[in-house]
Amino acid sequence: MNITPANVLCIIRRLVDEVPTSAAGIILAPSTNDEAADTPYKGLVLATGPGKPVKRSGAAAAVEGALQDLLDAFHAMPNTSTGPRGISLGHWQKAADAITEAQGSVQRVPMQVKAGDTVLFSKNGFQVFRIEGEDLLVMQEASIMGILDQA
Repeated sequence: MNITPANVLCIIRRLVDEVPTSAAGIILAPSTNDEAADTPYKGLVLATGPGKPVKRSGAAAAVEGALQDLLDAFHAMPNTSTGPRGISLGHWQKAADAITEAQGSVQRVPMQVKAGDTVLFSKNGFQVFRIEGEDLLVMQEASIMGILDQA
């Protein structure tokens, strides 16, 4: 299966606890005071998205625009060993590299869960879908209550 969830979505295979049976192998009915009714689901994380994109503030965009205007003015000047007011060409190149990096990349808040983690998750807030004959769950990372320690 090759699937990469978008943003903060996770693909999970639900792990079902064994059905209570007697010593003779008879399936026992759940009691009225059954803990399982109040217990969240458990699952194995198969894949996660890349994380939530970070929105740039208006101030960041304004600074980037001002820096771009300075670089445009610098490129219009005659070619000399130093830039305007004695600023070295290396500093101008660093500014140009920073603009290129900011425009070409999306910063993301990393996911806390990763493929292979066993997690507890709420009984609602997920969508069931079938892929290659197996029922899998897709949910947002926010629906995951915690990662179980594999000790």
